[in-house]
Amino acid sequence: MHCGRIPFSRNANLYGKQGAPIRYAVLDFETNGFVGRSVVSASSIVFDGQGVILGYFNRFYFPRETPDWRTEQVHGLTTPRLAALRRNAAYPEFFPDDIEALVDFWNRLKPDGIVVHNLSFDTAFLPGEALSRQKWWCSMRGLTDVCAIVNPKRPGVPKWPKLQEAADCIADLFPAPPAIRDAEEALNRLSHAHASLSDCFVLGSIMSRIVAHRPDIPTFRRLRGSKFLPPPFVPYPRNPPGPEDSITGEIRAFEAALSRVMQEKGAPRREAPSHAETVDLPFPSE
Repeated sequence: MHCGRIPFSRNANLYGKQGAPIRYAVLDFETNGFVGRSVVSASSIVFDGQGVILGYFNRFYFPRETPDWRTEQVHGLTTPRLAALRRNAAYPEFFPDDIEALVDFWNRLKPDGIVVHNLSFDTAFLPGEALSRQKWWCSMRGLTDVCAIVNPKRPGVPKWPKLQEAADCIADLFPAPPAIRDAEEALNRLSHAHASLSDCFVLGSIMSRIVAHRPDIPTFRRLRGSKFLPPPFVPYPRNPPGPEDSITGEIRAFEAALSRVMQEKGAPRREAPSHAETVDLPFPSE
């Protein structure tokens, strides 16, 4: 895979008055299909500008509508596995009833912007009031020219990179900051299921390199409106929690390892830093 290079110009909006890099969140969902369907896993990690993990959000939900077997084959989150991952959970069964908890997580940790790899898809599962409080950047579109992956369907026009394609390209181009390098050594050796928390870490690893080496690339902006459609409530037979298996075991192991990495760096698990630590930055609009 060929990775391109684009001219550098420093984006002063990524830095505070004393040159402190931004604090950013990454977001990923696993869903029961396309827009208008349910979120079954919601994850977000907040990093500081050096790539240190400040906190994370990771929860699992039942679909409100009949589970889609095709998407279950992709992420493996069947209702018995969701029930197992939710065992003793003290939060709502359905994501629409818990969106405010995700928003509260961002409000506590105060990221200056939120990165999503497929912005138009993931933000369609959030109502406008949740979107309007933050600024956003799509890494898939924003890194297309940097990765410059050949598009066989449109010669001469690079294709949008998949998450792992972007991760491989950016890792080839730019070394990781020390905090991310240490985290990758601890987490990348784990075999883990296709899950929203591990995808968030991959995206955070990408963003840490961009902030360190190409801070001119991201342009965070407000979003206008929302494509959010509340998923319909369609009763269906729900199987009891299944036994621990390779999928749930890998998901639990990854979260436990991520939590250890965060604690080793001195950030209390899911705790918000003081307001004084947060750089209040304006971002340009696209």
